[in-house]
Amino acid sequence: MVFERTRSLSGRKMHALVVGVGRFPSIKSSKDPNRETCADSAKEVVSFLTRQKDHFDAPLASIGCILSDPRKAPGEDAIDSPDPSHDPRQGTNFVDSGTAKNIEQACLDWIDRCEKNDVLFLYCCSHGVAGRDERAFVVTEDYNTHKNRRSAYLLNIESLARCLPAATKASSVWIFLDACQEILDEIKDISGGVSGIQPVEANIQEIVRCDVRSVSLVSSRHGRTAHGPTSGGVAYFTEALLFGLENCCVEQVDGHWFVTSLKVDNTLSRLSRALNGNNISTERLSSPDPDHKLLRLDEPRIPVAVSSLPESLLDNANSVEIRVRSNSASILQRAPGQTSTWRFQLPLTERQLEVALTLGPNQHLVWQFDLDTPSVLLRLSK
Repeated sequence: MVFERTRSLSGRKMHALVVGVGRFPSIKSSKDPNRETCADSAKEVVSFLTRQKDHFDAPLASIGCILSDPRKAPGEDAIDSPDPSHDPRQGTNFVDSGTAKNIEQACLDWIDRCEKNDVLFLYCCSHGVAGRDERAFVVTEDYNTHKNRRSAYLLNIESLARCLPAATKASSVWIFLDACQEILDEIKDISGGVSGIQPVEANIQEIVRCDVRSVSLVSSRHGRTAHGPTSGGVAYFTEALLFGLENCCVEQVDGHWFVTSLKVDNTLSRLSRALNGNNISTERLSSPDPDHKLLRLDEPRIPVAVSSLPESLLDNANSVEIRVRSNSASILQRAPGQTSTWRFQLPLTERQLEVALTLGPNQHLVWQFDLDTPSVLLRLSK
């Protein structure tokens, strides 16, 4: 673990497990299989968790972390202490690497820490694969070590999403997988299907009787790919996810802003386009309960992207001014030709926006918009 304060908390607690696997020494490919982005994304999630540790609906009690960073040699994977006062590693910054054995044990330890009504949070970033019918497998560092046992090196995320609520009696379960779901010929015809590593089991009667359903999102659809920077940095789904969890995947509950399962499930694809122009297509592994609360926010913000059709309308303007109607001061003012899409953020409480273009000495255009979604894509046209 890289964070632990279970004994100092009373009542409901949240336990997190973060996995970032980007080193694959046994995968032979014409393209480099290693992904620095996976480790970088996982580290960013650990930072988010510790930054918000006291604002979760159930305070954060522990974080387990597994990393395989291709910039490091096996055995040298490390993450700086996110909170030295609650780091149980006693002066070292090393963590276990993302082998099948280590990931399975980390899952078992994470599950064992969960008591009735606690909250579970799982984030994984790695290569991902799918079978003919099965979805959402995390590829471990030692995949392809034994070519006749490939299934033994795949973590079954769909099984975790299905079984964790019933097996642990957690009050909510949050699972996020940033990975492809490419269907591989080498596993799709395995006799009996692909089982993978399944750290928890529940029988069908336990699952049916359980009132809790996981919030479980994958950054790609079955058979499709996920995307991120080519040389390190945070993957696109993770970037949108973390912005949404700290800013705009919210609704008001009893007069306060809370990140809820409903908003997370329905928001990320549009949010990513407004935030940075990246297209992501998410898929959920279960139908979540819509009213689960993860995190309380005091000042939520929304991303806004303003473009024009045709693009030349913005490009050729002598000046552009963007302002909220509640305040005459400009929030964005730029000279022409800098970008065809202008991105900025607004407090969620701001609901009216005005865009003014000057095209020439006597040519002024003004658009007024009412903002009613957690992320806004605005297109100007004459």
